[in-house]
Amino acid sequence: MPSKKPRLMTYTEQETIDKFETISKQENRSMSKQLEYIIKKYIQEYESKNGSIIIQNNSHFGDININK
Repeated sequence: MPSKKPRLMTYTEQETIDKFETISKQENRSMSKQLEYIIKKYIQEYESKNGSIIIQNNSHFGDININK
């Protein structure tokens, strides 16, 4: 089933992809779900150290403020 979520793309070396795929399989996640998990975890850690990130405009290049 196709997702309605926005897509995030990156370029990286094949070795990085292969290792990431191995980790994803060990964690019983697809690579997409694993990446989503990692990004959300990073955001939580960042906000716990730096304060909440408030998105004022929901566009790709919207204004971003960090509440400390």
